[in-house]
Amino acid sequence: MAPAPGVGAKSDPRRLEVLPPLARPEPFDPLRKGLYTGDELMQGYTPSNPEGALDRKIARYFVAAGGRNPASAAEAIAQRLHDFGIDRALTAWLDGSGGTVPKVVGLMGSHATPRTDPEYASVAELGWRLARAGFLVATGGGPGLMEAANLGAYLAKYADRAVLDRAVAILRQAPAFESDHARYIEATRQVLADFPDGAVSLGVPTWVYPDEPVNLFSSHIAKYFSNSMREEGLIAIGVDRAHPTVQLPGSGGGADIASLAHRLIVIMAHDKRRLRERVDFITSPGYGDGDKWRARVGLPRGGPSVLITTLGVFRFVRGEAMLASYHPTSSVDEIASNTGWTLIVADDVHATELPTAQELRIIREYDPQGFWTRRGTD
Repeated sequence: MAPAPGVGAKSDPRRLEVLPPLARPEPFDPLRKGLYTGDELMQGYTPSNPEGALDRKIARYFVAAGGRNPASAAEAIAQRLHDFGIDRALTAWLDGSGGTVPKVVGLMGSHATPRTDPEYASVAELGWRLARAGFLVATGGGPGLMEAANLGAYLAKYADRAVLDRAVAILRQAPAFESDHARYIEATRQVLADFPDGAVSLGVPTWVYPDEPVNLFSSHIAKYFSNSMREEGLIAIGVDRAHPTVQLPGSGGGADIASLAHRLIVIMAHDKRRLRERVDFITSPGYGDGDKWRARVGLPRGGPSVLITTLGVFRFVRGEAMLASYHPTSSVDEIASNTGWTLIVADDVHATELPTAQELRIIREYDPQGFWTRRGTD
């Protein structure tokens, strides 16, 4: 009896048939291996049909598939695989796979600032100056102040400062994406056409904000489905003090946490620059003008419960921070001199209890690199 093909017999290559891969439902590649470009994400776009762009198709698919909470394990796995590939590609690029290790400055700011706002022009100039000084400008990849920073970086090869003014003047004709999608994008494309010699910059957006446009001034786009991966990456990009992250006006995810969490614990270094009597703008609400303020403005739950600093522990009483304990290496006087408001001290203020051996072991297991335990007040 003749053996079956492929079992103990030489196979005939002429009889082998390569089956095409099965069609996948999602409009993105789960096995993505590189960063995006603006041109790729805009494939399918026309001024008469801006929703035809690949980016818009992926955004609609993401929302229909459950958004932040995918409806199936298969969908969740496809998104995570995609984000893993983006993360690997971004890490490799920032580690110097392109030949040099870029000096990165991350800029994070409001997505809602219109192009007509004076802040937009100021941040564009900041991005221009940073890029001309040799830094790679990295942003959250959205509109508003993030686009402004990427715009400035894009124009860094133009030494004439007036070029930046001309570009901003063009963009002001279409100040916001939500009012007219095609007009907004066409103003962007006009700047790209008028000043084609663009420099490199990075945008790190997410489809969690499905209505945001592609930031076409970013030459490299690391677009994620997971906003937590994206935000962690943005912060990690600027961890190095020589190449810091710059926080521009805008709240990021802090507003959501401070508004909706049942219990908020704040951990921070203790100095007057951070613990100020008044701040320039509020991104994450606390107790406003008193302990009934949250309920009055529609935030009935949560609010800060504990503030733990490198010098002591504060509890909140009727909406005000009260010093409950001072760490053994500190004192009430030291805390008062390093706090930007008149210190309220609890009647039973005492030295903070030292952690037990078991607590120290758990802390060190969860923080093996010593990021929190050995950071000090730097």
